[in-house]
Amino acid sequence: MVELDRHQGKHPIQVVARRSGLTPDVLRAWEKRYGAVVPKRSSTGRRLYSDADIDRLRLIREVIDGGRRIGDVAKLAVADLEAMVEEDRAQSSPALTRVTVNGNGDDFVGEAIAAVRDFDSAGLRAVLNKSLIALSPHQFIDDVATPLMQHIGDLWARGELRPGHEHLATDVMRQVLGDMLETLQPDESTPQIIIATPSGQRHELGALLAGTAACLEGWRVTYLGPDLPGADIGEAAVSLGADAIALSITAPDASAVEQIEVLRQRVGRDVPILIGGQGADVVTEAVHLRVTRLRGVASLRAVLGSLQPAR
Repeated sequence: MVELDRHQGKHPIQVVARRSGLTPDVLRAWEKRYGAVVPKRSSTGRRLYSDADIDRLRLIREVIDGGRRIGDVAKLAVADLEAMVEEDRAQSSPALTRVTVNGNGDDFVGEAIAAVRDFDSAGLRAVLNKSLIALSPHQFIDDVATPLMQHIGDLWARGELRPGHEHLATDVMRQVLGDMLETLQPDESTPQIIIATPSGQRHELGALLAGTAACLEGWRVTYLGPDLPGADIGEAAVSLGADAIALSITAPDASAVEQIEVLRQRVGRDVPILIGGQGADVVTEAVHLRVTRLRGVASLRAVLGSLQPAR
């Protein structure tokens, strides 16, 4: 009877969030995308989790805190998760043990920069995972991911970080944002946006941040990646019937104007083209291209909010 009770659905999501240390947003994403747990439903459709579900979520949270990815561990057996937890505790590094689940954006950014300085990719991944658990996805984008990459860029420009530090941070952040982008995708009834960087633009974190922010605003994102010719971006947009296109241009490049001209010809006059990044002014100054200049994630949210009702 005790074993049956442990698998009985009886806890609403707010209780599970408090007991597991996960936010409701994270719980829903892990359930929807990865099947980490399958809660029961009440007669009114409300999620009801069991004690066994809570135990499993705690284990998954701890192995993710250790630097693993949710997609790799979500469906593992409880015994396997317990073994991983024991292994991680035995092998825990200082970068992992100094981080708490509670905290604000500044705390997490400081811990992340310390891990980057130590060339500790597992520690950096753990800090970012913990911030995702403690904060909402919007807070993670605004208070952790964006300022972290800005700080790292500034430190690198001043010579306080070496290229290897910047590459390590970029690689880990790319994985984290890629996971978020996959997890947060809304259903096919929502408007669609194409996100990429044009040819010659190899830095993709701005585009990934934009894609994640667009998902959170209820847009279905097709992410094409970096360094793609304008003609190819336009072909994808036409093929998919995209409602908007967003491009990240981090380095000034006169050829970007030609690429956007080709893109505009391919998609026509009515599809909004949004341009962000430090190198975007060279494109937006060409007024004939009919593009919208973005200045950060808040700007993107405002523009997408104005476009979405028109669908």
